[in-house]
Amino acid sequence: MIGIDPRYMGVIEWTDRMLPELIKNGGDVGRLDDPEQWREWARSVILINNEWQGETPNPYQFDDWQDWAQRFLQVTY
Repeated sequence: MIGIDPRYMGVIEWTDRMLPELIKNGGDVGRLDDPEQWREWARSVILINNEWQGETPNPYQFDDWQDWAQRFLQVTY
């Protein structure tokens, strides 16, 4: 899977770019339409891969989506 650097883009752009890679790795979590719902989208991402469920940081413990995304990429790549 290719990690897309979340810096310098908004959450919608980042999630749209991540979707093809996530689909290749186990599931289609759908498009994020509401930036305020990023935590729910992130939780769906975690659930598509059993290994990620034990390793990936909980998005509900982050105030900023980019902080979570950086940690997600560090753990999964």
